[in-house]
Amino acid sequence: MGFFETGVPNFTGLLEGTDTLIFPAESSIQKEIPLYLRLVCTEYSMNGIARSGIKSIGAQKANIYVPVPSKLVTQTAMRYKQEANEEYMNLAQQKEFEKNFPVKVEGFMTGLMNPLTRVLPPQVAGAAGDLGRNLARSFSSMIDTDFTETILQSGSKRSFTISLYMPCLNQADSLAAAKITRAFEALALPSMIGAGVSAVGGVQMHFHPPMWFFGIGSLKSVRSDIDWTSQPQASVLTNVAVSRTAIDASSFTALDGNIKPAAYSVTLNFQEIETAFRIPTPGQATSFGIKNRSGAVSTSAGAALGLISALG
Repeated sequence: MGFFETGVPNFTGLLEGTDTLIFPAESSIQKEIPLYLRLVCTEYSMNGIARSGIKSIGAQKANIYVPVPSKLVTQTAMRYKQEANEEYMNLAQQKEFEKNFPVKVEGFMTGLMNPLTRVLPPQVAGAAGDLGRNLARSFSSMIDTDFTETILQSGSKRSFTISLYMPCLNQADSLAAAKITRAFEALALPSMIGAGVSAVGGVQMHFHPPMWFFGIGSLKSVRSDIDWTSQPQASVLTNVAVSRTAIDASSFTALDGNIKPAAYSVTLNFQEIETAFRIPTPGQATSFGIKNRSGAVSTSAGAALGLISALG
């Protein structure tokens, strides 16, 4: 059974509370860390308002704070295809042109050689004519005419790779890191509720995995410093890789008398839900602002109304 495509809300998910997870666990150490990566997980929505930014979203499932990651890579990969330029010729015309082009070049070269053949001795003139025709054939056969254009394909979405390393100095850190990794693993998955499950089947309702927003700023800061990120928009968590063994130590250690992992390494891959756009601002310097489709619609509508008002 596929996911709902009509925007049916996940009422069980909407009734969940918000969990705030912070690493490291000790408040005294938290205050010493100037910058955190803040990840906000919220119930999936097809509503454009809910996708336009953290301020306007509801039904938050988790707020996760970890120190600035060891790796945060933004990949903007636009997809293009080669397409024939119909303004000049269609494909059939192009093939016909390629077929006749060598003949026309040979005729042109022969025309150039004719004046020379009249003044040269017959043997030399014949050799010169053959040489010109051979050169024309060789040259024309090497030319692959290209009347195609590079066309932007829709559906190009930005992706993000984040690598976290959480060394556990005590049992509280280990428990906090464990809960954060479990949150990433669980919140990347879809949810499901069922009724009347039996040997003959039952009703199952599947719901889309949550959305994610993230940025870098001070602890519990609502606004993020875009100089550390590339203005990430509403995304889904496409891949979670967790290693519970330390990089330079044994795979486990005794923390406060309990055997727990000494460190957690996590790699997260996000992909934006919607395509991203640059938003120009009329009358101002070139804008480098990035919005997803939903945010771009609302921003562009406001700018258009402002321009109309100014012209009026």
